[in-house]
Amino acid sequence: MKYKITEKQFNRIIQEQLDLKSEFSPKFRRRIEEFKNFVWNNFVTNYPCDFENFTAFMQGINNEIRESVDYLYTEDEPVSNWLTYKEASNYVEKYMIEDLRDFYVRNCKDFDE
Repeated sequence: MKYKITEKQFNRIIQEQLDLKSEFSPKFRRRIEEFKNFVWNNFVTNYPCDFENFTAFMQGINNEIRESVDYLYTEDEPVSNWLTYKEASNYVEKYMIEDLRDFYVRNCKDFDE
């Protein structure tokens, strides 16, 4: 299957890959998809409109990340063996914030920055 993407999209993908290699640990990079799935499927994203505004929504996501680093296990090891709160929050702020904002706006009519 072939996909057509714009030059801007291509450059964004390339830049993201280069940034990931220099900015994040190898353990985190190997599990980025698992981490993104967690962000999109946690309690906060299941009930986005329970939050007063987008800022509160993002604070909820950051709280979920902090708790997962402190208390969750994947397979046979604690999440903290491969994920730090700093790396996770940096990744969300750099690579997921716009998609999360779009998600919040789409689902919650009373969008307020």
